[in-house]
Amino acid sequence: LCELQARFATGAQCRVAAPGEVLFTRGQAAATLFQLMTGRVRLEREGGAELLGPDGLPEGFLEFESYLRGRPYGTTATVEETAFLVAIDADHREAILRGYPGLVLGVLEG
Repeated sequence: LCELQARFATGAQCRVAAPGEVLFTRGQAAATLFQLMTGRVRLEREGGAELLGPDGLPEGFLEFESYLRGRPYGTTATVEETAFLVAIDADHREAILRGYPGLVLGVLEG
């Protein structure tokens, strides 16, 4: 049972981020997956920016595809409203694959 639990453990850390905090920058290695639970984040990319809350993101995840594929972030994420986040490091990517198979499949098919 312990081995099975370990396969699904995400090692998630909860944190609060203040307005103005930069979570990651475009081109940085996507070593952490952030799940936005509350608040708003501005995602800036070449050609524009958008302000998003949890409802505007797949399961609240920021840059899910970059994290999943091990690619650099394609945007810069800056907190606009105090945000409650869950942060999951790359060592737990396999648990994310198991926990969100539909979302992973959508990335792979897209």
